[in-house]
Amino acid sequence: MTEFTMKRVISASLEKVFPYFITPTKLERWSAPDGMTLKVPFYEAKDGGKYRYEHSSTKGLYICEGHIEKIVPNERLSIVDDIIQSSDGLKLTNLSADISFRRSGLGTEVTIFQSGFPDQKMTEECQSGWSQCLAKLEKLAGETRLAGREL
Repeated sequence: MTEFTMKRVISASLEKVFPYFITPTKLERWSAPDGMTLKVPFYEAKDGGKYRYEHSSTKGLYICEGHIEKIVPNERLSIVDDIIQSSDGLKLTNLSADISFRRSGLGTEVTIFQSGFPDQKMTEECQSGWSQCLAKLEKLAGETRLAGREL
């Protein structure tokens, strides 16, 4: 199994950034790699809560169902993708992500540690996807900051 860690500073306050990770309508606005869209039919933002993500693109549909191991508002979010299935037959289980948040002089530092990938290629693809998503979040959070209100 392989893993990765990445950090990114989002130029918005912790109180504005954290809800983008736990609110379905906010997740749908940024948490899909380029060329994909995301629907979040349900997301129970509590310890033990369940979630479902449906990523779609011209290549097909990717469904992820999982649960929240631990949530500490504005500090930490630990999730486990219990199963990921795609329309082309791909099936993964038990991918875990531990996401921490802390105030930074420039905004909010987000650190993502994700593990459970079967090979390096999938690890790199997921890391690239996270990078694309966080770039969208940075733009979105920056726009909310410039507007002086939450969008």
